[in-house]
Amino acid sequence: MLYQLQLLVDQVMILETMTPLDFMDFRNYLRPASGFQSLQFRLLENKLGLKQALRVKYNQNYQTVFGDDPQAMEALQKSEQEPTLLALIERWLERTPGLQTHGFNFWGKFQAAVEKTIAQDVDAANVCNRKLIFNKKG
Repeated sequence: MLYQLQLLVDQVMILETMTPLDFMDFRNYLRPASGFQSLQFRLLENKLGLKQALRVKYNQNYQTVFGDDPQAMEALQKSEQEPTLLALIERWLERTPGLQTHGFNFWGKFQAAVEKTIAQDVDAANVCNRKLIFNKKG
Protein backbone atom coordinates (compact mmCIF):
# COMPACT_ATOMS: atom_id res chain seq x y z
CA MET A 1 0.00 0.00 0.00
CA LEU A 2 2.85 2.37 0.81
CA TYR A 3 4.34 1.89 -2.66
CA GLN A 4 1.03 2.77 -4.35
CA LEU A 5 0.62 5.91 -2.24
CA GLN A 6 4.16 7.01 -3.06
CA LEU A 7 3.54 6.40 -6.76
CA LEU A 8 0.37 8.51 -6.63
CA VAL A 9 2.17 11.35 -4.83
CA ASP A 10 5.01 11.25 -7.37
CA GLN A 11 2.56 11.55 -10.26
CA VAL A 12 0.87 14.56 -8.69
CA MET A 13 4.27 16.19 -8.19
CA ILE A 14 4.96 15.85 -11.93
CA LEU A 15 1.63 17.51 -12.76
CA GLU A 16 2.42 20.34 -10.35
CA THR A 17 5.42 21.28 -12.50
CA MET A 18 3.21 21.88 -15.55
CA THR A 19 1.55 25.15 -16.45
CA PRO A 20 -2.16 24.94 -17.32
CA LEU A 21 -1.30 25.36 -21.02
CA ASP A 22 1.33 22.60 -20.83
CA PHE A 23 -1.20 20.31 -19.20
CA MET A 24 -3.84 21.02 -21.86
CA ASP A 25 -1.31 20.09 -24.57
CA PHE A 26 -0.27 16.96 -22.66
CA ARG A 27 -3.86 15.95 -21.89
CA ASN A 28 -4.61 15.18 -25.53
CA TYR A 29 -2.14 12.29 -25.33
CA LEU A 30 -4.13 10.78 -22.47
CA ARG A 31 -7.33 10.61 -24.42
CA PRO A 32 -9.70 8.83 -23.97
CA ALA A 33 -8.70 8.28 -20.33
CA SER A 34 -7.92 11.71 -18.97
CA GLY A 35 -9.39 11.80 -15.50
CA PHE A 36 -12.91 12.28 -14.25
CA GLN A 37 -14.20 13.26 -17.71
CA SER A 38 -13.12 9.98 -19.31
CA LEU A 39 -15.59 7.39 -20.50
CA GLN A 40 -13.94 4.75 -18.32
CA PHE A 41 -14.43 6.90 -15.22
CA ARG A 42 -18.11 7.49 -16.08
CA LEU A 43 -18.68 3.77 -16.62
CA LEU A 44 -17.06 3.05 -13.26
CA GLU A 45 -19.26 5.67 -11.56
CA ASN A 46 -22.34 4.03 -13.12
CA LYS A 47 -21.25 0.54 -12.06
CA LEU A 48 -20.66 1.72 -8.49
CA GLY A 49 -24.08 3.38 -8.42
CA LEU A 50 -23.05 7.02 -8.08
CA LYS A 51 -26.10 9.23 -8.54
CA GLN A 52 -25.88 11.88 -11.27
CA ALA A 53 -26.56 14.68 -8.76
CA LEU A 54 -23.40 13.71 -6.83
CA ARG A 55 -21.06 13.67 -9.83
CA VAL A 56 -18.28 16.15 -10.47
CA LYS A 57 -19.59 18.66 -12.98
CA TYR A 58 -17.26 20.24 -15.50
CA ASN A 59 -19.22 23.03 -17.19
CA GLN A 60 -21.77 20.59 -18.61
CA ASN A 61 -23.82 17.46 -18.14
CA TYR A 62 -21.46 14.51 -18.04
CA GLN A 63 -23.15 12.79 -20.99
CA THR A 64 -22.82 15.73 -23.38
CA VAL A 65 -19.04 15.31 -23.30
CA PHE A 66 -19.55 12.14 -25.36
CA GLY A 67 -22.30 13.46 -27.66
CA ASP A 68 -20.19 13.07 -30.81
CA ASP A 69 -19.29 9.45 -30.01
CA PRO A 70 -22.29 7.13 -30.53
CA GLN A 71 -20.43 4.09 -29.16
CA ALA A 72 -19.57 5.95 -25.96
CA MET A 73 -23.16 7.15 -25.56
CA GLU A 74 -24.45 3.61 -26.10
CA ALA A 75 -22.02 2.22 -23.51
CA LEU A 76 -23.05 4.92 -21.01
CA GLN A 77 -26.76 4.34 -21.51
CA LYS A 78 -26.30 0.57 -21.24
CA SER A 79 -24.29 0.94 -18.03
CA GLU A 80 -27.04 3.12 -16.53
CA GLN A 81 -29.60 0.35 -17.12
CA GLU A 82 -27.51 -2.43 -15.55
CA PRO A 83 -27.67 -3.23 -11.84
CA THR A 84 -25.05 -1.36 -9.84
CA LEU A 85 -22.54 -2.98 -7.53
CA LEU A 86 -24.37 -1.38 -4.61
CA ALA A 87 -27.71 -2.87 -5.70
CA LEU A 88 -26.18 -6.32 -6.22
CA ILE A 89 -24.51 -6.30 -2.80
CA GLU A 90 -27.72 -5.11 -1.15
CA ARG A 91 -29.66 -7.97 -2.80
CA TRP A 92 -27.04 -10.47 -1.67
CA LEU A 93 -27.05 -9.17 1.91
CA GLU A 94 -30.86 -9.21 2.06
CA ARG A 95 -30.88 -12.93 1.42
CA THR A 96 -27.84 -13.75 3.58
CA PRO A 97 -29.00 -15.70 6.60
CA GLY A 98 -27.46 -15.49 10.02
CA LEU A 99 -26.50 -11.86 10.20
CA GLN A 100 -26.95 -12.14 13.95
CA THR A 101 -27.40 -15.76 14.89
CA HIS A 102 -26.09 -17.56 17.96
CA GLY A 103 -24.08 -14.58 19.16
CA PHE A 104 -22.44 -13.87 15.80
CA ASN A 105 -22.81 -10.18 15.01
CA PHE A 106 -22.00 -9.76 11.31
CA TRP A 107 -22.37 -5.97 11.29
CA GLY A 108 -20.20 -5.51 14.36
CA LYS A 109 -17.42 -7.67 12.88
CA PHE A 110 -17.78 -5.95 9.50
CA GLN A 111 -17.57 -2.47 11.05
CA ALA A 112 -14.51 -3.46 13.10
CA ALA A 113 -12.78 -4.83 9.97
CA VAL A 114 -13.54 -1.66 7.99
CA GLU A 115 -12.31 0.58 10.81
CA LYS A 116 -9.09 -1.47 11.07
CA THR A 117 -8.51 -1.19 7.31
CA ILE A 118 -9.11 2.57 7.35
CA ALA A 119 -6.71 3.00 10.29
CA GLN A 120 -4.03 1.02 8.41
CA ASP A 121 -4.56 3.16 5.29
CA VAL A 122 -4.29 6.36 7.34
CA ASP A 123 -1.08 5.09 8.96
CA ALA A 124 0.38 4.22 5.54
CA ALA A 125 -0.57 7.65 4.17
CA ASN A 126 1.06 9.34 7.16
CA VAL A 127 4.27 7.35 6.62
CA CYS A 128 4.22 8.30 2.94
CA ASN A 129 3.65 11.95 3.83
CA ARG A 130 6.51 11.96 6.36
CA LYS A 131 8.85 10.39 3.80
CA LEU A 132 7.83 13.01 1.27
CA ILE A 133 8.42 15.87 3.72
CA PHE A 134 11.78 14.60 4.97
CA ASN A 135 13.05 13.62 1.52
CA LYS A 136 12.41 17.05 -0.03
CA LYS A 137 15.53 18.79 -1.11
CA GLY A 138 15.47 22.48 -0.58
